[in-house]
Amino acid sequence: MTKTFHAPTRTKSFFDTEYGMHATIGQCDIDGHWWCRYHDSDSGGLVERRDWPAAKFGSGSLGEQLATEHARSLTRN
Repeated sequence: MTKTFHAPTRTKSFFDTEYGMHATIGQCDIDGHWWCRYHDSDSGGLVERRDWPAAKFGSGSLGEQLATEHARSLTRN
């Protein structure tokens, strides 16, 4: 089964210039879940991904808060 990537309606990025990494959070425009992707800024390679399903965390501020806190912890922002 192939997973389809759904573009988010909005994103926010956090940068760690010391280690050349960045984390981006966003909300899926299809089902409302929030996600965080952590990348190597130089190569663009995906280091970590995490999702907060809307069915469990809702599509509102809780998912956004969890994604933001996770991104900040990864980038120390």
